[in-house]
Amino acid sequence: MGEVLPVEGKDTSEFDEECPIKQVDLTVPKTDDSTIPAVTFRMWVLGVTACVILSFVNQFFWYRK
Repeated sequence: MGEVLPVEGKDTSEFDEECPIKQVDLTVPKTDDSTIPAVTFRMWVLGVTACVILSFVNQFFWYRK
């Protein structure tokens, strides 16, 4: 993993906060990497699948009353 750099214009004291779980504190970065894309193939597959399954479940329980 790369080093964690403070965000420009932000107070760095908010990044000094420690997580009570040491393993999480060591593994998870304290800043957000804005270069990672949010709209990915996995996001679309999981989103559409959840939408289809949950809409079926909703319709099933709507007619079941």
